[in-house]
Amino acid sequence: MPLPADAERTRLARAAASSLADAQALIRAGRPGDAIPPLERMTATAPGDVGAWVALGVARSMTGNHEGAVDAASRAVALAPRVAVVHLAHGDVLRMAGQIAATRAAYAAAVALAPDDADALNKLAGSERIDRDYGSARSHLQRALAIAPAHPYAEVNLATLAVEEGALGEGRRRLSNVLRLQHLPRDAAAEASATLAMLDEHLALAPAIARASADGDPAALENALRARAEPSRRDEGWVATFDALIARAVGEAPIDDAFPRGRPASASWSAIEAHHNFRGLGGLEAIPRTIERIASDANDAETRDIRDCAMAIARRERDPVAFADAVAWEAWLRFTHAGLVASRPDYFPGQLKPVNNLLPSHAFRPRPEPLAVAATLRTVVTRIDAALPSGAWRACLRYCAIVEIHPFRDGNGRLARYVLNSTLVGAGRFPSLRPYDDELGLARSIQRARRNDDIRGVAEAAAKGAHYAAELDRQWAERLPMIGA
Repeated sequence: MPLPADAERTRLARAAASSLADAQALIRAGRPGDAIPPLERMTATAPGDVGAWVALGVARSMTGNHEGAVDAASRAVALAPRVAVVHLAHGDVLRMAGQIAATRAAYAAAVALAPDDADALNKLAGSERIDRDYGSARSHLQRALAIAPAHPYAEVNLATLAVEEGALGEGRRRLSNVLRLQHLPRDAAAEASATLAMLDEHLALAPAIARASADGDPAALENALRARAEPSRRDEGWVATFDALIARAVGEAPIDDAFPRGRPASASWSAIEAHHNFRGLGGLEAIPRTIERIASDANDAETRDIRDCAMAIARRERDPVAFADAVAWEAWLRFTHAGLVASRPDYFPGQLKPVNNLLPSHAFRPRPEPLAVAATLRTVVTRIDAALPSGAWRACLRYCAIVEIHPFRDGNGRLARYVLNSTLVGAGRFPSLRPYDDELGLARSIQRARRNDDIRGVAEAAAKGAHYAAELDRQWAERLPMIGA
């Protein structure tokens, strides 16, 4: 006998709620793949069920289907545009998809609807921090803590923001206070402890970095690193990624002949190469201005930054072709970073990043956490150098290691290009520059390498840049009028 209409609706509502609860339990249990089929059935039979769309977005995001996740979360927002928690879920999905501008807008919408929601304020601050809008991030974190004192994630985020801004005393004090909180979530405690450990390392290594920079030799820094305990925590996911890339490179034919032989002949080469590291300076027509600027008495922050880069490039002839071991390589890398960004204390010259990189890229594939950087980097570089002889393959893989591991707070891009070129020059090949008509060539090739475990695209982009560099050097050496000399 059929149930009365009201009773049937009640039964169906209870069944739907039970199914949604079961799917949410699967998600919480770390089984999002098992939750997706019932959630897709729910959204097909009840397309107005906001909760089902939200849960489907979260489950798809967790399984890496970011396009489908964004679609599901967007449908939830369309159904419930005045519900803050739906915008928060939308923001979470967008963040995992790497859509950083849209993430910030979604979290801002949640805060507008629920201005006293400490979780929403904390998440909005995180997206603002990625944009390096530190003032807004600090303001929203402070408001979150005014609403919910001792909010563990807002406390940790405000502390690490202070560190990132260079207020190390404030950061250390806040982190110590966070660790005194009762019932502190494990992930919050781990981040606070790790950041304090990195600050301790910075303090211990600062004298050696200063000595190495003054001496123009990484020996003092190498000795300091050898005196410390060997780092043991490493990111096994990134090690496996590089093992696959190395294996592919070993199986490929040599590529050295794709790179022109020789070294730059232009007296202005270091300035020309530095110019290509700062895209905001302009294209080829602006090179003469950069050369004049570096040689001038100007002492503004931007000129110092460009000049530091050019001076480091000018000293490249002294770079070692081979290293005794991974500790010597790390010391040289830190020393090189310190030189490239000497005028940028906010980049922590020569010091590994004290907090996690917050960047639009790798939104759902985090870079190694600070405490795992040293061991990950040492392992990867040791395996690259053991598997591949001096030459272009080694240069390209070393470049990828810096870009992907992202060991420093900032300056990683110019450092990676320096390492690429130092390795190429050491093998008798021409350095590589980013052509102005192909700005994202190397970046896109690294994305393909990450997806397909195939490094050939990186090598092809680097070789194209080397031919471009050789022609540009020839023109400057001959002082052709078309270059603006």
